[in-house]
Amino acid sequence: MNAAHVYHLHLTDPVTFHNSINFILEGNNTQNVTKLEELSYPQYLSRRSHGQVVQSHLVLYYSRKCKEFKVIDQINIGNFRSEQQHDLKLYINRTKVEPTTLQPFYAKNVKFFGNTYNNSTETEFGRHFPPKSLIFFKMRLPPDGATTGVLRRLSYARKFVTWNSEAKVYINGEALGPWYIPKGSVEDTYTLQENDFMLNLNSISLHSKQFIEIRFETLTYWRDISYTLLLMC
Repeated sequence: MNAAHVYHLHLTDPVTFHNSINFILEGNNTQNVTKLEELSYPQYLSRRSHGQVVQSHLVLYYSRKCKEFKVIDQINIGNFRSEQQHDLKLYINRTKVEPTTLQPFYAKNVKFFGNTYNNSTETEFGRHFPPKSLIFFKMRLPPDGATTGVLRRLSYARKFVTWNSEAKVYINGEALGPWYIPKGSVEDTYTLQENDFMLNLNSISLHSKQFIEIRFETLTYWRDISYTLLLMC
């Protein structure tokens, strides 16, 4: 049967890696993942000439070398001491609320999206923020003046509670745009997500050389576990 299906997927966000990237194109568990055998081009042509069904993927990427990301600071949501150290403040419907009044959630024996290649699970906890929440916290800056990097969010995307997450992001009062995070799982197991928000602090007015203030205005439910500031040093 001579048939072909062609599609084009273009990722506009930078993807950072050290040596390799693992692509998972479909499925959330081992029953639904297509098992593909890596073929050389001559093997591909040989199988195709014998009428065998073959799949091929062509990946094009634009790359540039960059400095190493270094962890500068991390706030663990749901950890009272960490929240105090980072001066976490919360407003819901413009009313100030103590973060401790929000019961923490516990995500037990869960995996990261796409982690179908091993059996390791995680247990995490955090806080569940409703829509129309204002979340403020501070993160310290490095003494060397590094200004380029990412804010990495670890979140819990529980099945069917909300399909997508979105919040407006501000640093030192300056709007940086929306942070839109699509949810890709329909299972309870694969519910941990890591997402990066690109930062260039050169374009932001720094009121202090010691820290920045981050603010989120949630437009949907927002289930936070931690935020990590990573800068190129």
